[in-house]
Amino acid sequence: MKKQLLLLLLLFASAVANAAPDGEELYQRHCSVCHGDDGKGGVGAPLSLPSFIDAVSDQYLKITIRVGRPGRIMPSFPTLSDAQVNAIVEFMRAWSNVPAVTHNPEPIIGDASHGKALFAKHCAHSTPYLVLLINLSVISTAGRDDRILT
Repeated sequence: MKKQLLLLLLLFASAVANAAPDGEELYQRHCSVCHGDDGKGGVGAPLSLPSFIDAVSDQYLKITIRVGRPGRIMPSFPTLSDAQVNAIVEFMRAWSNVPAVTHNPEPIIGDASHGKALFAKHCAHSTPYLVLLINLSVISTAGRDDRILT
């Protein structure tokens, strides 16, 4: 009888230890003091705003949780396991009904002359240093990618 009870206790302890992390509990413990219980902000950025949560990838959130935002108030959480970080991100995703964005890792090839014209039209009046860089042909590309600039 003692062996059966001990075995049952070990099985229960193992099940608890192997249970998936609770993202909401982890968020409340590690994030809510700055970002608010519902992600609407405080000292930290409002994470649940559609303009934020709908625009960032899961990878961005995971890296930000893991390493923080150097030079800003966002600390790093290097002691959280990958499963815990994933659980926090999954909890945060519930604030949106839009799927997480993904980013194509392939480099985009642009058209320097098209970029120069756009810069001259929209940016040159406020940033003369970049005009100099463009005129010195620091930016060099080949071809044109109509998916980005049209």
